[in-house]
Amino acid sequence: MQIKNLHAFIETLPSFLEMLGEDVAVAVIDVRTMDVLANVNGIKLKTRFEVGMKVDLNEGIEKVIRTKKPFVSITPPHAFGVPAKGIVTPVLDEQSEVVAIVILVKNLELENNIQEVASTLSSSMSQLNEGMETLLLVPRIYLVLLTRP
Repeated sequence: MQIKNLHAFIETLPSFLEMLGEDVAVAVIDVRTMDVLANVNGIKLKTRFEVGMKVDLNEGIEKVIRTKKPFVSITPPHAFGVPAKGIVTPVLDEQSEVVAIVILVKNLELENNIQEVASTLSSSMSQLNEGMETLLLVPRIYLVLLTRP
């Protein structure tokens, strides 16, 4: 993503995240200094970052800087207290050089719960369908028995 005014982007982050209406947390890191420039925590999601702290260059961040492409990962519940999806996105300057990265973490708890309910409903519908087929077979069996000489 190319941002001409990183400061303005950072200033609007809290309002933008509030408009989303989802549990997300975002951090912005300057790749030249590896300092955290911004950190906005979500409802349940809290990052381990604080503005001004230094961030260690890990494999995921290094890959995003090198490839200039986003990196997506699913994190287990123990990392943030809930299942989450992490997206690390490079911020490019006018020369297409990575100047910052945006780390967005999205709470997947609701999506996982909806998926479980959908799976349960699907299973229940299958069982109901099997029961209906059985009920429809019973009259046929009696009809066959009644029509036998």
